[in-house]
Amino acid sequence: MRVITGSAKGRRLITPKDNRIRPTSDRIKEALFSMIGGKVVNSYFLDGFAGTGNIGIEALSRGARKCYFVENHRESLSIIKENLTNTKLLDRSELVYKNFTNGIKQISSFHEKIDIIFLDPPYIKGFIQPALLAIVESYVLNTSGIIIIEHSKKDIIEEQDGLICYRQQKYGNTVLSFYEQEEI
Repeated sequence: MRVITGSAKGRRLITPKDNRIRPTSDRIKEALFSMIGGKVVNSYFLDGFAGTGNIGIEALSRGARKCYFVENHRESLSIIKENLTNTKLLDRSELVYKNFTNGIKQISSFHEKIDIIFLDPPYIKGFIQPALLAIVESYVLNTSGIIIIEHSKKDIIEEQDGLICYRQQKYGNTVLSFYEQEEI
């Protein structure tokens, strides 16, 4: 795994020695960032179920103002911190050691609105609906913000009041689903 472009271009990211984490592939990461393009620059970004921090680090490297990394596994947080230190991006980062629902509540208490939320929960484990509900209930998403979920094509995502799925891209068994807030 490497940082594709930006201030940390080419830097290798460390991963755990076991298969506990399924990092986003470089192919999907490149496609994702080409789709969201300039929205990343000066954005407040959130990498949920962050794993190695791969996506949030890429966002910071491409000019995000700040990134929150929400992760509830201690070893993963250590890996994220090491990756942020090695890429010299730690100063624009906030690590939140909580499950996603409690992490989003904590972030909402900071009174900052998030422009881009990226979620990569374990596939087919039922984490997506509670995460979307927590985002809607916390009012943490900027009114023009987006949510991107990387998930298995076998994951079933029900409609969530307040959000609209406006795009889906499929890559084999992996899907990127894009959400925005419903206009009232």
